[in-house]
Amino acid sequence: MYAHENFAVVLNANARRVSTVVRRKVENLVSPEHIYYSACAEDSSTIAREIVARGYPVVFTGGGDGTFVKFINDYVTEAERSTSWPTGNRSVSMPKIGVLHLGTGNAVASIVSSGNFECDLRSYVDGGYKDSQTLNLLEVEGSQFPFGGLGWDAELLNDYMYMKRNYAGNPFLKSVLQNVGGYFAAFFGRTVPRHISQMFDSSHKRTQVRITNLGENATFLHAGQAVHEYARGDVLYEGPSNISMFGTLPYYGHGMTVLPYSMDRPGYFHLRVATMNLFKVFSHLRSIWKGAYVGDDLLDWHATHVLLEFNDDVPYQFGGDGQGKRRTLEVRTSPVKVDLLRFI
Repeated sequence: MYAHENFAVVLNANARRVSTVVRRKVENLVSPEHIYYSACAEDSSTIAREIVARGYPVVFTGGGDGTFVKFINDYVTEAERSTSWPTGNRSVSMPKIGVLHLGTGNAVASIVSSGNFECDLRSYVDGGYKDSQTLNLLEVEGSQFPFGGLGWDAELLNDYMYMKRNYAGNPFLKSVLQNVGGYFAAFFGRTVPRHISQMFDSSHKRTQVRITNLGENATFLHAGQAVHEYARGDVLYEGPSNISMFGTLPYYGHGMTVLPYSMDRPGYFHLRVATMNLFKVFSHLRSIWKGAYVGDDLLDWHATHVLLEFNDDVPYQFGGDGQGKRRTLEVRTSPVKVDLLRFI
């Protein structure tokens, strides 16, 4: 018999780190009837439907931020279809989530996981986990997620995915592309050359954004401190934007702290607009990576609901997955919250 039968584990069958060895280790701790392997979008929806029906109070996800975000959204969809979903309080029926450190970026896992998936899972099975942490989410176009952005971040992600698709047959590059080195390879191999070319293209238009506050009073921040408030309907910013980011989580993955004030004010998300050029990014990469950089070309707000309007279609991503392009986007604090099991 296995301990703690009343929980489920959802693993991304396509994730590189969800290997045969990892599967065996999970199966040594969890009864196979409570382990779900998702290989496609249809699998994920079916799994979420069964988990809702079985009423698991705890679910572990393994496979990275994309696996976590996909499960949350599928669970919300299936729970809303069920008669058990309590009207007006969507967060009540969410199970507690354990995030196994089995992805590439591991942004969500970084705030709650010890870094060793087997230790975390064993700790829960043995009753040794200590507490949980509430994670607020964003809602955009009906999807729930902890971080997203438009601009260079999504463009880099698209370049990274392009390199993974097109250089998978190269043994050396394949190994490089499986970790943070892949993002640097995409950045210097595709993103940077493109932008250097654009600098000499007189027809190229720089991305402009207009951001309007649609929610509670928003606050402009300097080094994390509130310096000015904006009422509903006020324009927070109008001008150039290389990246417009938003999140309830400090990280984008690999320890990159791009939204350091995201968890400072419950109910609000961190909105950040970066206007710095590539040369500035290079020269301050360390402080930007650690979330320590402060400058006039990095603008921050706490907000609950904003409208972003761009002068052109801009690459968009959330949860580390590309979502095409958008010219306008509404971002708001989601009514969905998740309690994450905490092992650190």
